[in-house]
Amino acid sequence: MPDSDSSADVVSQANPQGPADKNGSEVDRSQETQHAADLLRALLENIPDSIYFKDVDSRFLKISNAMASKFGMPSADLVTGQTDADIFSTEHAGTARRDELRIMETGEPIVDQIERETWPNRDDTWCLTTKMPLRTQSGRIIGTFGISRDITELKRSQDALQEALRAADTANRAKSNFLANMSHEIRTPMNAIIGMSELLSRTELAPEQAQYVTLVQQSADSLLQLINDILDFSKIEARKLELENIEFSIHDLVSITCQTLRIKASEKSLNLRERIDPLVPDTVIGDPNRVRQVLVNLIGNAIKFTEEGEITVDVQVDYDSNEEWCLTGTSFDRESQGATWIQFDVRDTGIGIETEKQTKIMEPFTQADPSTTRAYGGTGLGLAISRELVQLMHGDLRLRSVVGEGTEFIFSLPFRIAASPDTDDVPAPTSKAMVQTQPRSILVAEDGLANRQVAIGLLEAAGHTVSVAVDGREAIEAWSKGDFDLILMDMHMPELDGLEATRVIRDQEKLTDGHIPIIALTAAAMTDDAEACRKAGMDAHLAKPIDPDLLESTIQQVCLEHGRVSPKIELDTRPVASAPPVSVSESGIHSTLVVPGVIDFGHAAKRLPGGRSAVTRLTQAFSGELKESLEQLEQFGPDSDLVVLQRLAHTLKGSSHLFKAERLAVDAESLEGHCQQRRLDAIPSSIQELKSSGEQVLHLLEQFLGFAGE
Repeated sequence: MPDSDSSADVVSQANPQGPADKNGSEVDRSQETQHAADLLRALLENIPDSIYFKDVDSRFLKISNAMASKFGMPSADLVTGQTDADIFSTEHAGTARRDELRIMETGEPIVDQIERETWPNRDDTWCLTTKMPLRTQSGRIIGTFGISRDITELKRSQDALQEALRAADTANRAKSNFLANMSHEIRTPMNAIIGMSELLSRTELAPEQAQYVTLVQQSADSLLQLINDILDFSKIEARKLELENIEFSIHDLVSITCQTLRIKASEKSLNLRERIDPLVPDTVIGDPNRVRQVLVNLIGNAIKFTEEGEITVDVQVDYDSNEEWCLTGTSFDRESQGATWIQFDVRDTGIGIETEKQTKIMEPFTQADPSTTRAYGGTGLGLAISRELVQLMHGDLRLRSVVGEGTEFIFSLPFRIAASPDTDDVPAPTSKAMVQTQPRSILVAEDGLANRQVAIGLLEAAGHTVSVAVDGREAIEAWSKGDFDLILMDMHMPELDGLEATRVIRDQEKLTDGHIPIIALTAAAMTDDAEACRKAGMDAHLAKPIDPDLLESTIQQVCLEHGRVSPKIELDTRPVASAPPVSVSESGIHSTLVVPGVIDFGHAAKRLPGGRSAVTRLTQAFSGELKESLEQLEQFGPDSDLVVLQRLAHTLKGSSHLFKAERLAVDAESLEGHCQQRRLDAIPSSIQELKSSGEQVLHLLEQFLGFAGE
């Protein structure tokens, strides 16, 4: 332990030379000491930080007025002789004493340490402190001294910020989960609507019926576009949207995009023209899908808000024009990274936008005027998404407009020029006539009744032979025993989901060097879902609602990639037999089997091509599904898995809509909600209600099957 010296020796070190008089002689010792004391007093009385000096026993020798105020003492002198144990909590005093002993033993200081100060009778505080060994002029350690600054408010602000960041992160995760769930929930019935409408449109229909089907398809497409816009915007907000970086042809992209939208423009007698400057490089590196999305949004808006005249799409190398524009994006350094900037210009002769409203239209869910929404429809997300996409691609989006004359949007993007042309990355729009159909033997693994029927209908209409599995385990068993060209695998199924079933199949294939193509079918449309499918070993991923042409082209593509070129069945080219929708009277169904709110077989017949035989098959499938579900409900107990129960209710909810079994759907949705929210006290009664409505529907299904068999 170091020796103890008088603290006065420490004060005398403040100015060892002392001031000189006019004759250069030194002042006497007492004046020198007094001068040093005055300097120290001025420091201790005025500095806002806490300063202290302690002896070897950690007793305070001297403290600043700021430190006395922090201690709640009226005078700094009252602290002299006390220790931290007299002021702080035992915990903090012990920590401080250990620090000081270590400093006196080693001579090593503690610099800029953040300390939590705990008090016996008030809230904790925080300080940034430096502690040093206190030495005499000869170098002997006689204690410690230090200076600290209160950072309590800063620490609280940092803690609040961290908590806000954690809350924001939690909210973002909850939002992402909500979007994923909502996407799944919305896309599941959308798949049935679009799929069944597509199948219905392929049958012989009266002109009035064909018009109804067309209206349903148009409305479904519009709804799907709204869903996609909301999901895209939410992913952009959460910074979950990832960009590709691949080679593609600008010329092909612009040409195909305009060709696709030209039909829509011609419906309004508008001329859609395109011009690509010869100086624009053909093959560049970037994200073609996002560039196309921005173009589609801007051209689509131009068509929507133009009643006569033309829309022009002009593409050229951007030389950074100094013209006056309403800037709606973020400016970037155009000289960086050696990029070539390409300018895309979309001009129309439409209604135009007032100057004061030009910046507002880029805000989410906003249009230039409330009446615009009523007149033209839309969510007001298209331009907001376009702006965000352009910014993500390090570009800027600008506009200028004159009311009554038209609007011009221009966006510029930086691209790297590809080393060699490769235009295969921009696929041409597929149509059924372009797909070289080869009949395949396909296993469909899908637990949802409606989705299963849609998949079967689309595949059989294309000439494929279809087998069915209702969960992952059945899919594995069917694959191991059968000889299939391909599996369509739903991601979310009971017993064993599609991802795990795929992993099992891929593991077993390692023993045989085989590989059956597996395409994921899912109502989830998030990026993470596609990545999960890829990691599980699936060959492709299709989001519901299913596009028939995309489904067929994907089937043929993955089959050809894996050498499955020989058709295993003959293609039946005979036209699909048409039959009028089955009504109650035509089907021979007893009138008591059509109970409003409980079941409506006529509703099922209108949604399913194939007449009475198709309704019979659907009834058999639903009857078996419902019977099995009721048996599972009977076995449910306090220790049963809520996730399984929730999935069961969810499946029944979707299936019941096919027969307009409204009471069953409501009871299933209620049970699903209780499981999701873990309302354990409400689940037993909800199960009983679902069993009651389910048994009633099952009884009517069995009656129908009895009549059908007569």
